[in-house]
Amino acid sequence: MSPPVDFSFIVSCYNLENYIQACLDSLTGQNYPESAFEIIVIDDGSTDHSLEVIQRLAHGRTNVRFLTTENSGLEKTCNRGIKLARNDLV
Repeated sequence: MSPPVDFSFIVSCYNLENYIQACLDSLTGQNYPESAFEIIVIDDGSTDHSLEVIQRLAHGRTNVRFLTTENSGLEKTCNRGIKLARNDLV
């Protein structure tokens, strides 16, 4: 199991192809070492190219994880992300 991080960003994504890159660029551009935080992106069954954008942006980053699920809504998606978080405070 990976060591805990100081904080976790959980991003739920559904058909955000035009916005997800700006969101992830903002999060990965934080002035903290990659080991201090993680970004968990959950693609909630997008039907556009959101997943391809997420995969491209996550490639080579040790603190970005993503998964794809069937569309289940924001609440279930966020709860799934909380369960995956490595932050001790969750």
